[in-house]
Amino acid sequence: MLIPTLVFPLRAQILEAKGVFVSTNNLKPVPYVHLQFKKYNIGTVANQEGAFSFTYDATMAEDTISVSAVGFEAIQLSARQLSQQDTILLKEAVVELAGLIVTPMRAEEVIRKSIAAIPNNYIADASYQGFFRAASKECGTYTSLNEGPLTFNDPGLASSDSIQLTCYKANRNSNFKKYNLADSSTINQALSFEHIRNRQGFLNLQNLDSWRFNFSGASQYEGQDVYVIEASYISDERRMKHTAELYVGVDNYAIYKIKYAYHWSERYFRKTYIDSLLEADHDWKGEFHYAYSTDKLYLKYFVFHHSKVAYDHVYKRKVCELEVHNEFITQFVAPASKHEPPNTPCSGSAKDYLPPETELYHNILSDLNALKDSDSSP
Repeated sequence: MLIPTLVFPLRAQILEAKGVFVSTNNLKPVPYVHLQFKKYNIGTVANQEGAFSFTYDATMAEDTISVSAVGFEAIQLSARQLSQQDTILLKEAVVELAGLIVTPMRAEEVIRKSIAAIPNNYIADASYQGFFRAASKECGTYTSLNEGPLTFNDPGLASSDSIQLTCYKANRNSNFKKYNLADSSTINQALSFEHIRNRQGFLNLQNLDSWRFNFSGASQYEGQDVYVIEASYISDERRMKHTAELYVGVDNYAIYKIKYAYHWSERYFRKTYIDSLLEADHDWKGEFHYAYSTDKLYLKYFVFHHSKVAYDHVYKRKVCELEVHNEFITQFVAPASKHEPPNTPCSGSAKDYLPPETELYHNILSDLNALKDSDSSP
C-alpha cells in the first residue's frame, strides 16, 4: 500500500508534513483519511495504515486543511500544525442510530434517490492528475510493477467512452510475468468497477431487483450524517457471491464511499487465449472514495484488487494463483471542459511524484530484483 503524497512546484522553501491518524477510542490507525486544502483543489488520502505524507510551500503553512474520514468527526488543522504532529487523534463520531435509521423509506429507495442525484452530486467530466500503481503477483511472487504520475480526462458520468490518458510517465516498468494471462493492470480496467461513473451493478436502475439492500448502521462524513447500506446480489447460482457497502448522505443522497467484493466460484471455468489453461475462482474487490471540489464530489482515491486461479485444461488442477493490485491517488482535479491541471507530471521529474516507500513496496521490489538476478545469471 503506497503512502499518498502531495507535490508542489519548487519554490523558496518546501516543508513536509507526515504522520499517522489514530482513533482516540482504541489508538488503532484510521485508514483512508482524506486531507484537503480548503483554498485549493488539491489533497491526499492516508493509506490503509493511517499514514500520510505531503510537501507544501512555506507560504501555505497557515492554510486550512480539512481532515475527514467515514465514522470520525471532521477536524480542521493548518499545514503547520500537521507538520508538528507525528500522531493525529481522531474522535469517533457518536451517531444516534435509531434516530437516523427510522425513515419511511426502505434502503432500496435511498439507493434509487442516490442514483437520481448522481448528476447533481458529482463532477460530470473532469481532468485528473495523480499517481497510479499496478503490481501483479504469480504463485506468491510479485512479477510485475508499473507505476508513475498519470493525468487523464474522464469523458463523463455514464459515458460509454474510456478515459483518455493525456500523460503517463512511468517511474518503474518491470515485467517478469510467466503466464501472461489478461489481467486488470490498467487504470481503464480498474475504473470499469467505478459503479457511480458506469451506473452498474447495485447502481443500475435496470438491475436493482437483482440486489437486496439493508440498513446496517449510520455514521458521519465531514460532519454530515450518512446511512450505511449493505447490498448483496440475489442469485440461484451458488457459484457467485457479490456484496457491497455504501455510505450515503442522509440529506443529499450523495455516495461518499463504496466498498465491494465480487466472487465467482471455481466451478465456473473460463477459457484463456493460452489453450492449456482455464481461469476460475475470480475475486474482484476494492474501495472508491469521493471528496468535494467546491460543490461537487470527485474520485479522490481507489484501490482495486483482482485475483484468479489458472487451472490445467484437462484435469482442472490448479496451476497458479494470479493477483493484480491497483491504486490511484488524485492530487489535482479540474473540469475537463475548462482547463488542464497545472504542473502536469510529464513536465517535471518523475521522481518528484513518487510516494514514500512502504513495507509492501519493498516486498514488491525484493521479488522483482530476485527475478532480475535470476534472469541475468548464466
